[in-house]
Amino acid sequence: FYTRDVPPYTGDKGFNKDLVNRVPRLPDFLVGRELVIYGILECLNDADVVRLEGEPGIGRTCAAAAVCRYMLQRPKSFPMDFFAWLPQRSDLATVHDRLYDDLSETLRLAVVGDDGKSSRAPIYTSKDAWRRMVSSTNGSRVALLVDLRPFSRINFRSFESFIRDLLNISKVKILIISPNGILGDSDAQTGGWKSTRHNKRQVSVVIPPLDFHSTALLFGWHAPFISRRSQDPALWSHRAFASELADSPTADEGGKLFEAMGSGNPSQIHEAARTMSDTRFQSLIN
Repeated sequence: FYTRDVPPYTGDKGFNKDLVNRVPRLPDFLVGRELVIYGILECLNDADVVRLEGEPGIGRTCAAAAVCRYMLQRPKSFPMDFFAWLPQRSDLATVHDRLYDDLSETLRLAVVGDDGKSSRAPIYTSKDAWRRMVSSTNGSRVALLVDLRPFSRINFRSFESFIRDLLNISKVKILIISPNGILGDSDAQTGGWKSTRHNKRQVSVVIPPLDFHSTALLFGWHAPFISRRSQDPALWSHRAFASELADSPTADEGGKLFEAMGSGNPSQIHEAARTMSDTRFQSLIN
């Protein structure tokens, strides 16, 4: 699920395509995140706020997008009246919606706070926007993705108060991409995931590195010298490459090959696949 080996869509009929189009597209090859995505969905069933944490490049955006698309394509299991990805991304079409605009404005003011002071409450400069938002969301089923990384300055007290206000006025589910770095303690291992419950309504999920096999799959998919081989049926495909590599003596998640392929960090795997030569790769596996 979530790779090219299965149909790209298996959801309910009649889902709202306009809401799905508010979510970033998934990469052509997303691998090794099935358990993480399932875990996030389970957390959203049980809690109202789920925070995604992890090191830079680990795939928080991809995991969030996969979760949002999964839910929005299945309104029978995840009924929603409104969805917003905040703040607006440059790679998505501009949303022309009053509620979306009001949410964007109140979020921005809440994150910035009162000129950076340690205010405990969000300063809703645009009170009309807040009143309209309260009226529009009252009793509605709302889902929000809030990405805090684009903000250069965050007043966390004000932002947390904003989240509590939203929880009090509507039936809302909020997925938050935390700033770079793991905010809480974690012992999440490669390929697995760990959640930490802060209270009855809020949970954090740490996105872990990919395991060796998934790292090899992703590396093999993007490495030019592997891609050239996979075009010839007589040579190994990226999946055969990964399986063969995973069974080799070099398949050690603490070893030099794993580190050279990106140590399970998807962004680093892409870079390693792009820059590593066939000669360098052969020297690592021999």
